[in-house]
Amino acid sequence: MKGLDPQEEVKESARSLTELKGKLSGTHHFELPMENSERHIILIKKTASTPKKYPRKAGTP
Repeated sequence: MKGLDPQEEVKESARSLTELKGKLSGTHHFELPMENSERHIILIKKTASTPKKYPRKAGTP
């Protein structure tokens, strides 16, 4: 779940999505009822198996 406008973060994630075999499949916009604040849910679809080098061991950059 993301706040106001997730487009910048989605744009920045393009390389990671490719590397981890995912594809943006959509976004859903809604408002929280009590706060009346805007939120977005980003949907990612797996396109293939994740490469064997992921997930990395703790502490490995």
